[in-house]
Amino acid sequence: MIRVAKCKYSVIVLITMIVALAFARINIAKAEDELKTFYSKDDLAGISIMIDATAETVPGGNMTVAIWINCTAAGVKVEQLNMTAYGFIGGEEETPLATLDVMENRTLAFNSTSEYNYTLTVPDDVWGATFADLHLKYFIYSSEFEYDPSFSLTIVRNIYYEQLKEDFNNLNSSFIHLNSTYWQLDANYSQLSTSYSQLNNTYSELNSTYWQLNGSFSQLNSSYWELKGTYEQLNQTYWGLKLNYTDLQGSVTDLDNTRRLAAVLGVTSVFFVVTTIYLVTRRPKEPW
Repeated sequence: MIRVAKCKYSVIVLITMIVALAFARINIAKAEDELKTFYSKDDLAGISIMIDATAETVPGGNMTVAIWINCTAAGVKVEQLNMTAYGFIGGEEETPLATLDVMENRTLAFNSTSEYNYTLTVPDDVWGATFADLHLKYFIYSSEFEYDPSFSLTIVRNIYYEQLKEDFNNLNSSFIHLNSTYWQLDANYSQLSTSYSQLNNTYSELNSTYWQLNGSFSQLNSSYWELKGTYEQLNQTYWGLKLNYTDLQGSVTDLDNTRRLAAVLGVTSVFFVVTTIYLVTRRPKEPW
């Protein structure tokens, strides 16, 4: 059952990650599909130009460039039209992304529109704003025109910075939570420290009382053994006295018996004496 639960949990996590990646890809794809007009010039002699490009992309992503050229006069011949796009490594060091050769030695029909689409891949170490240099050289009959504008292009999001910022925000949130927890723990520690001090004082008092009671116990124990010795002596004396009492009680009994016997003998003796006296006094006198 535990293995099944773990497998289900792993499947759920995997599906969640796949869905998240799919949504991320969809969002990047949507951003790459959204075009924005970065350059538009319709007041040139005989030509108007509009350049759209992906509004926003990410390092390692693609950027689409769409170029529209409309001929507004007769006798227009484009000798050269190219565009160089460049970005910045680490947002600082300039590096070329691509050079697009759009037209060369081409005659344009009046009121015609030409469209050119290009897909550029942004290096992984490039982010920030991108720029483009446009070079246009053309003739209207024998008149020569040359135009070299520069303009900003697609914004390459610094997803590394965004990730660091998100990580920083998460860490900051964790720090705030940990800091709050720290102060709560500090308050709890202060309370526990106060309780510990009180308990320590109580322990010291109880320890002092214990040693006082221990001293009293030693004294009482000594007195107990002294009293026990005295008790044993008294007990021995008691049993000696009890034996003497028993002996004396036997002697008293003998004395009582002797007294009774003496009394009986005394009474008997008195009776015989009285009887003898009586008999003597009652004896008839002989004539002389």
